[in-house]
Amino acid sequence: MKKTTTIRNLLFVSILLVITGALHAQNAIPDSLFGNKSSLVIQSPGSESRGGSLLLQPDGKIIFGSFETGLENDFFIDMMRFDECGQVDSLFGTNGLVRHKFDQRNLGYTYALQPDGKILSAGVQAPSNAGSQQHAFVSRFNSNGSPDTSFNKTGTRFLGGTGAFGSVYSMADGRIVCFGQLSTAAGAAVVIFLEDGSLDTTFNADGITSFRPAGFSFFSATRGHLLSDGKFLLTSYASDAANAYHMLAVRFDTLGVVDTSYANNGYYYDNILPVNGFFHPFGSVLDANGNLLLSKSSDNTSVDILRLTPEGILDTAFGVGGRVHYNFNGTAGGIDILTDGKILVRGKFSINFGIGCGIRLLADGTPDETFGPNGLRQFDLNKSSGTHWLDGLLVLPNGQWIAAGASSGFLFKKYGEVSNFPHIKQTGGILNTSGTGSYQWYLEGVEIPGETNQTLAVTENGNFTVMLTDKNGCSAMSSVFSVINTGIKGNTSYSDLTTYPNPSSDLIYFKGNINTSVPVKIEVRNNLGKLIFSETNFNMNQAIDLSNATRGIYFIQLSDGSKVQSFKVIKQ
Repeated sequence: MKKTTTIRNLLFVSILLVITGALHAQNAIPDSLFGNKSSLVIQSPGSESRGGSLLLQPDGKIIFGSFETGLENDFFIDMMRFDECGQVDSLFGTNGLVRHKFDQRNLGYTYALQPDGKILSAGVQAPSNAGSQQHAFVSRFNSNGSPDTSFNKTGTRFLGGTGAFGSVYSMADGRIVCFGQLSTAAGAAVVIFLEDGSLDTTFNADGITSFRPAGFSFFSATRGHLLSDGKFLLTSYASDAANAYHMLAVRFDTLGVVDTSYANNGYYYDNILPVNGFFHPFGSVLDANGNLLLSKSSDNTSVDILRLTPEGILDTAFGVGGRVHYNFNGTAGGIDILTDGKILVRGKFSINFGIGCGIRLLADGTPDETFGPNGLRQFDLNKSSGTHWLDGLLVLPNGQWIAAGASSGFLFKKYGEVSNFPHIKQTGGILNTSGTGSYQWYLEGVEIPGETNQTLAVTENGNFTVMLTDKNGCSAMSSVFSVINTGIKGNTSYSDLTTYPNPSSDLIYFKGNINTSVPVKIEVRNNLGKLIFSETNFNMNQAIDLSNATRGIYFIQLSDGSKVQSFKVIKQ
């Protein structure tokens, strides 16, 4: 079944760049066949919050997980599902949206998919706004968005004491791994749960391993990564004895013991780049070579990135001495590695109260100028009508991008390299549409059988539309194009005139009631509407020579000043 978006007004698709100098950058153009006018907005009763995860299901559907503030000082886990054409999955939750809380406050910071299609969410759960009751939690939902009560009987599990989880993973053996910070005494931690929600006591005896060496007093924004050898790499902000906050990376072995072969006695603590407080945006990601990249913004003017080798050593081949300091009018909020190995820093550009933006760097840390000036590009997800961040970017198998943010609704756009919306124009008696894909023409809203080419020869007045379907199965209907040339009236122009042979390999003739007393103008156009032959005083007793033309469909139009008729012929 085709997925269709009907657009009534003519669309002019804008390239959303910092300046027009990056017109030819990769995936710069919003895909007009996505959602409604290239955008999908999913509304929710509460107030949308930053952060979240974009997940791609095996069937190609997309899940975005985030959280929102409710109307009663409560917080909800929010999940939504849609397809790559921007059509909401009505079988998921309520009209594509799951809005759920297990307690007064459930802040879903991070999400993951299990192989069986179930969805994991982790973050903070609390029965009140008291800081002492902010617990680290993980929950599991069925594939339709309902809580999975086989997980801890309720669908959720939280740990005692204060804390928060910043990363969640589904392991191949069914266990669930969470990274986060627990109580001040425990510090940063890795926690492993079994499928039923109980703690895995084969991991460090109680399922929990933590890191808080002497001199460290506070951890924040803690997240982590599963390594290919089964070890665990945890990243965090941490405060030292001088009460200064810096970026931290620590590695644990498969049993939950600090791996002292990593960095300096098991951990790397960067005391060069100040964080200046625990509330600033922080991100970490592993590249294909096992290098760890850490990013942070401590103000609204720059972002700092450093890279560690798999052994936990500062990688001096990156930036200057292993670090990149990037100045821009904005704040970074996350970091990704793209499929080509380039680095994408997500954030907010501080114009019009804040517009989503991305900074793309080459593997050595230099700005990628093909992405935008100095590697910077805007992702304006709501036409500058409200502050938003680029909270997530998902690369689809076809190479296009899904971008996500939130402001007066959850915001999504798909970006590609070309604008692909159908716009109709008329040349003589031929209608031609823009866009690449397959076509179906309509007259007065009724499908015209067999008219599936990019051009249409019109023989009568009326309101024409065309539906374009791209290779991904996404479709859009053009605006109505009205043909009002009264000279086009069915076959009254040349009632019994036909062409032969059709198909033909070279010469085309007319047969029927041929009137040679009135001068006739002829035009022959190819399937793209390009004029390849014309003559003002054409003798319809002579042949049209297509012997030098390429194989394909051609349109012949005859007119004598008051009558017009078009014919479609095939050159073999």
